[in-house]
Amino acid sequence: TPQFKLAFNQEVISQFIIYRINAGYNSYEYESANSFRFTDLEASTLTADGIVEMELMMSGTDNGAEAFVDYLELKARRQLLATSGKLSFFLPADGSVDEFATYQMSGFNGTPIALDVTDPVNPRSIEVTASGSNYNLLYHTDGDSRIIAQSSLQSPLPGRKIDNQNLHGTAFYPDYIIVTNDYFMDYANELANYRAQDGLTPLVVTQSQILNEFSSGITDPTAIRDFIKYLWDLAIDNGQEPPKYLLLFGDTSFDTKNIIDNSFTNFVLTYQSAESIHRTQSYGTDDYFGHLDDNEGLFSSADRVDLGIGRISAQTRSEARIALDKIYRYENPDNNGDWQNLFTFAGDDDFPDREENRDLHVLNADGTAERMDIDAPGGRFKKIYLFSYPEEITGAGRQLPGATSDFMNTLNSGTLVMNYSGHGNMQTLADEELFISDNIPDLTNRNKLTLLVTATCQFGRYDDAYAQSGAEKLVFAENGGAIGSFTTTRVVYTNSSPTQLNFGINVALSQKMLERDEEGRPLRLGDIFVRTKNTSIGSEINARKFILLGDPAVRFALPNRSVTVTSINDQDLGTLTGDLTIKALDEVKMKGAVTSSNGEILSDFNGEATITFYDAPRRVSIPMDLDWVEEIGCYLNRGTEYECTYQVQTDILFKGKVQVTNGEFDLDFIIPKDISFSEETGRIIVYAKDTETTAGGSYTDVVFNGINEIAVNDGKGPELDVFLNDQSFLNGSLANGSPKLIVELADSSGINTTGTGVGHEIIATIDTKPQQNYVLNNFYEGALNDYTRGRIEYPLEEIPEGSYTLKVRAWDVHNNPAEKSIFFEVAPEEDLVVDHVYNYPNPMNNFTSFTFEHNQQGNPLDVDIRIYTLSGKLVQHKKEQITTSSSYASISWNGRDRDNDRLGNGTYIYVLRVTADTPEGRSTTEKIEKLVIIR
Repeated sequence: TPQFKLAFNQEVISQFIIYRINAGYNSYEYESANSFRFTDLEASTLTADGIVEMELMMSGTDNGAEAFVDYLELKARRQLLATSGKLSFFLPADGSVDEFATYQMSGFNGTPIALDVTDPVNPRSIEVTASGSNYNLLYHTDGDSRIIAQSSLQSPLPGRKIDNQNLHGTAFYPDYIIVTNDYFMDYANELANYRAQDGLTPLVVTQSQILNEFSSGITDPTAIRDFIKYLWDLAIDNGQEPPKYLLLFGDTSFDTKNIIDNSFTNFVLTYQSAESIHRTQSYGTDDYFGHLDDNEGLFSSADRVDLGIGRISAQTRSEARIALDKIYRYENPDNNGDWQNLFTFAGDDDFPDREENRDLHVLNADGTAERMDIDAPGGRFKKIYLFSYPEEITGAGRQLPGATSDFMNTLNSGTLVMNYSGHGNMQTLADEELFISDNIPDLTNRNKLTLLVTATCQFGRYDDAYAQSGAEKLVFAENGGAIGSFTTTRVVYTNSSPTQLNFGINVALSQKMLERDEEGRPLRLGDIFVRTKNTSIGSEINARKFILLGDPAVRFALPNRSVTVTSINDQDLGTLTGDLTIKALDEVKMKGAVTSSNGEILSDFNGEATITFYDAPRRVSIPMDLDWVEEIGCYLNRGTEYECTYQVQTDILFKGKVQVTNGEFDLDFIIPKDISFSEETGRIIVYAKDTETTAGGSYTDVVFNGINEIAVNDGKGPELDVFLNDQSFLNGSLANGSPKLIVELADSSGINTTGTGVGHEIIATIDTKPQQNYVLNNFYEGALNDYTRGRIEYPLEEIPEGSYTLKVRAWDVHNNPAEKSIFFEVAPEEDLVVDHVYNYPNPMNNFTSFTFEHNQQGNPLDVDIRIYTLSGKLVQHKKEQITTSSSYASISWNGRDRDNDRLGNGTYIYVLRVTADTPEGRSTTEKIEKLVIIR
């Protein structure tokens, strides 16, 4: 129990207890608040210099607990001595003085001006008379009157010159408004120009311009709302489309006037609730700027958000640069891939409270997922529910390292949405630290940026002047993280209803993600924001705490077009009634097409399609050895035969790629012997892309049951090749501690990836202590137009220094096994890291550029490139010192030797050596690659 002592000039004058409030299953937060009041404290002595020292001491608490002092108020009698010609004091009204009393003041150079400012808007002048070097004030008070005396009245500050402006004279009708600060003006204009090419009509204004015209220069967030309202009414009154999107470009703080921290710049204001003390009634929100109808803005239950609002809460220009670059990468067709059909849901196990249903957050996560219709876009789910992972008790408490690893690997592999329900705070998701901000440097999903949804407390607390929230850090993570985040600014709540509180807003948000605009395209994030906010979900206050961190004009990266599976084994699926049955070991011949929203084949679509066949769904149980399961049951499927279980459909029968030509494609492969033999339907998911757009679709009326008894088995297992990092790996070579495992597989019948047969997983084993096993089924990618070949890439993690054997075992679809072993050695990690070395173009003619990635941004690099013939003759040697602010560096070459003669056609070897001064000293790393000259 926390115990407190209050000391006055080192003399303890009070002792008291404040009981800590533990977080419950429905309270979310890990912090607690209480108060203690005291009056009429006696102190025996003052220090010789008159300084009063107050000290508050806490003891008897658990490790990690913290207490914060809100304020301390003291009342004491003192000499009325002015400081710098100013004096402020209260006249007592406790009966200790006569009705009229004379108060003697000193410290003034002349007769001061005295005012009673008890009522600050109606000050009263008080007569002051001189008495030698002192000044007397005769006054009568009937209450605690506040008196101010000063040598002279203060003069108002001089006005400042501002440039001419005329926002009221805006001569066009913008649909995309950026409100920013002069500090970010260049970046805001750059983004506006980019959006203009995207079909929007942007307008960029600064906050100071708005304040000048709409609040007489006063720092007031209502001025921003009034400006947006002016543009809204202007458009409607003239028969034009009103604004659709508002981007607030710059960070903000609850401290609107910078009273607490003058070093923090409030670039673009936010709205703060009138309540500032209550933990659940106080909040910061940007919704206020979107209440634009007449008589709105008081946050009544009828108020609706009228435009999509997002915020890029940058504090520095470098963060602004990162945010823009991430937008460009997210919307770049070169980065399209089937990660854009994956929706990941993570659910907390609510461990702190054993008295209530601990699966509430999993109910929220799973209930949200199951209410999404992902068949049309060809979506798929991954579920990371903390119950499903073994726990470890460490010095930091209860941990679930398997869940954290799965969470991080999913982000790095790419997921369109990462949706978390559970406990959290500004920097952490889940009590077991499923994710903490310190994990961000380990993210590598640079070109596979996720949309982060956090139905938790304060993970997006964007208006804290002293700290940057975890959601903001993910948005500004340079090498990965999130393109944006639907997140929370304060403590929020949930329950078991899918139409209320966090559960309700998450269901609404996730369903709106799947909606389309009038042209059939995925929505922009701002559209999703508006449609979600205007869904009835119970508590308005809870909903206001959800905000969008990111650009509201970003178009959600859901597949743009549709895919239709037209036939399987010559059966026209458009005319089929009932389910199609496919047997184990059957050969499958499938045809499909990329179509428009009205079903027409897009004959100009030429690219590739990734096709995945999923077996029937199966149920996963919450571990039944948990004591509370038997005592109080579960929220999941309560009262049904499926109570305490959730459904997954992750068993892959086949995954491969085929070419799409003129909008059509076909696929041949063999169904593996290991199927569930279930009467429930499986799924066929297709993701297609060309150079410009994407498409997705699914077929679900298919059952995998029975076996083809006449299928031919060659009795041979797959051929395997195993590498670390790349195909240049040689058996016995050095590797870093976290290498990429590469497995190439081939078999005439195809590779078994289902994982449903006992012992038939594709599995990698490393003889560490303890031994590490990695199931690789879900990482198998079939070769283009060839079901007999495929490839696995899997990131291995934290292999300690030493020598190891890595063994991979795989099976063909007839369950014939094969295995392959390699040997490698892990040396101590060097601080200097150089990776992704290549030259482009390759083959080259008269020019190529050697490019590599490194981890020494801003640090001088000594780069040495030596180019050799295949016989080992040195033909060119280039040396340069370069410094880059990005993680990439490059050096160009004209294809000539040291005598400036053109080299002949052929293959050449080049050795790239990079040296840098690191904190550990001078460090060098070297890479070897090939280039080809064709003239």
